[in-house]
Amino acid sequence: MMFLVFAFTLVAKAEDTPQALSFKAWKEQQVLSAQNRLLRVSVELDQLKESHEPKESKDKEATSKEKALERFQKTQVKSELTRATKELAMAKQAVESASDLTLDDYVTIYLPTLSQAPEAIEALVGSMTKEELAQVFSEILKRQSDQRDRSTSSSPKLSGFWAKRDSGND
Repeated sequence: MMFLVFAFTLVAKAEDTPQALSFKAWKEQQVLSAQNRLLRVSVELDQLKESHEPKESKDKEATSKEKALERFQKTQVKSELTRATKELAMAKQAVESASDLTLDDYVTIYLPTLSQAPEAIEALVGSMTKEELAQVFSEILKRQSDQRDRSTSSSPKLSGFWAKRDSGND
């Protein structure tokens, strides 16, 4: 799953100028991208299977070098098929994961890619309904609260003005 999050992040960061996508549009884009990858890997696997179908040995009296070369080629083909099969399984998992993306994933993965593009954020906010904005803000606040809960310490620490004020009294 972490691989998928990383992959989605790379896809989102690969864009030169971030686009302001709603959650629904972003999720559809991720699903489509994963489906396209699945299709490409599936075609590649089919091509590998077709191009490397077992060939009957023409010469039963083949030299040891020819036999060794044939064994090497069979091993290489098997390795390629194994790799492509694993890629196909990962591509299928990516489609499932993309289909299961949530608003939390949107806030965690996509929205941070817009941090250096205020015009994209402005366009996104302008295109969202009040309900969508409320959901996004709720998710952001929930995440911040969760982070605060995880970073609890034995004694409360002051920050900002109060931390400076208290450190000056020592």
